[in-house]
Amino acid sequence: MGTDSFGANIRAPGADTVSPTLIHILAAETLIRGNGQGSPWFAITLVMGIALALGVRCVHTKTHRRVFYVAWCSLGLALFVVTAYLGIKAFFADGLLLAMSYAISRAIARYRRRHLAIDPLTRLPNFAALNQDLSGDDEAASDCLIIAKVARLESIFVGMNNADRRHYLCEICNRLALGDRGRTVYYNGGKYLAFVCDTEGIPDLEAHLEGLRAIVSQPVRLTGRSVDVAITMGADSSTKDPIEQRLSSAIAAADQAREVYKPVFVVGNDREDWDHSLTSKLTQALADDQIGIKLQPQVDLATHSIIGAEVLARWRDPDGVDVPPSSFILQCERMGRLDNLTRRIFEKSCRAVASIHEQGLLPRISVNVSAVQMVDDRIAQIALETLEAYRTDPRLMTIELTETARIEDLGIARDVVDRLKSAGFKLSLDDFGVGSANFDAWLELPFDEIKIDRKFVAGLQNSRRARAIVGGVIHSAREAGVAVLAEGIEDRATYERLAEMGCTYGQGYYISHPLWLAEYIEILQGERERGLSLRDIG
Repeated sequence: MGTDSFGANIRAPGADTVSPTLIHILAAETLIRGNGQGSPWFAITLVMGIALALGVRCVHTKTHRRVFYVAWCSLGLALFVVTAYLGIKAFFADGLLLAMSYAISRAIARYRRRHLAIDPLTRLPNFAALNQDLSGDDEAASDCLIIAKVARLESIFVGMNNADRRHYLCEICNRLALGDRGRTVYYNGGKYLAFVCDTEGIPDLEAHLEGLRAIVSQPVRLTGRSVDVAITMGADSSTKDPIEQRLSSAIAAADQAREVYKPVFVVGNDREDWDHSLTSKLTQALADDQIGIKLQPQVDLATHSIIGAEVLARWRDPDGVDVPPSSFILQCERMGRLDNLTRRIFEKSCRAVASIHEQGLLPRISVNVSAVQMVDDRIAQIALETLEAYRTDPRLMTIELTETARIEDLGIARDVVDRLKSAGFKLSLDDFGVGSANFDAWLELPFDEIKIDRKFVAGLQNSRRARAIVGGVIHSAREAGVAVLAEGIEDRATYERLAEMGCTYGQGYYISHPLWLAEYIEILQGERERGLSLRDIG
């Protein structure tokens, strides 16, 4: 092999001694040329990059992703060994740089997830993490998405320190997980907890969730006291819808469970309540502005003159079928599109007011707003922005608050109502008498009008109790200085009895069916020109 560093001769294969210079030259040439073969400098980086891209695109579950990372690193090591064994000149520096860049980007993403997708109180992953996890995990996305809603959480937290609040919520989460460390429970920072459940092997999901709810509902022991746990559960078992839509659906199902006094509500069990085929049609209808309005006249029962009309949403789907508002409005809520629908109805109502006003007519228009929208200031913002855009006088518009039993926080609802009333809107309490929170809402919120539900109006002629209830409401409203409107008047006898009882206004098929805007304006003009009431015209 030549001489060593001390100048001693070294035996070379096939020769006794050789010139040291020749040995150095051969060594250098061997280092440079290898075995005479070489690869382009980008070859290793290209192979590693393509493998990484395919893996990131095709592998979604955490377990499979870890297996892929091991395989990818093994590929790089194998390429290194093979090229060295074959004497092929290859460049691994760019491949190592690619691996380091990907590792750094993943570390940054995990850091962001850990700090931006974690609830600061409980250190549980929030709903942003839920969207990320289910969007990137095909197996989890195919499972049932379940929402647990903790009732009265705000009042329970009053007087608690953060440590007790954390313990209370974490204990509920532990129970929801049923000791399964692989189950992740997500918390939205409010009253909702979420997790996914593999329904394979569960013959009755609703019964399973009712049993889970019974376990979770046991009191939580805090320092020196026990605190009750009251939850309802909603589940969405669809697999084809986007995660955001499924989450809105499960939340609405949990709310629906409380509303109908069922502890568990599973979307999909009742096709009348939840039609997945309707979702795509409704999404397209909202995009194409296919949902219109009709106006059902309201009259003064003493003078028989029209005082206004209630706006009713109407939609005929692409198959030519008239979809009941009770179905598509509920669908909008579960899709998370209720604000979108409400804004469109406000816009059409403002345009109707403008058209009526152009004719020199000034009756009011009543627009329905669901109480579930009273959780923040969004509905007030929608109403005020629409008024400003169409330059509508708010004194010509009344907001009918529906489903008041679903108001979660009357204090927040009062702030929203006060803003609407300060802008000039009037407020009506719809469907009074149905739902346990009606009297609470009447007491806490400054209504200008009470609408008696058609259930009681329909029984006036044959039910002594119905007459007593309606009479009591009319008397109470008169004492409180609030107008009363009876809806669902179907015949002349009911109309006249309500007038005798002192009811202020009326609405129903006996007075008029819902009308298109042009028909409504025509009746208003006829009433003005001939001095006739709507009942006389009919």
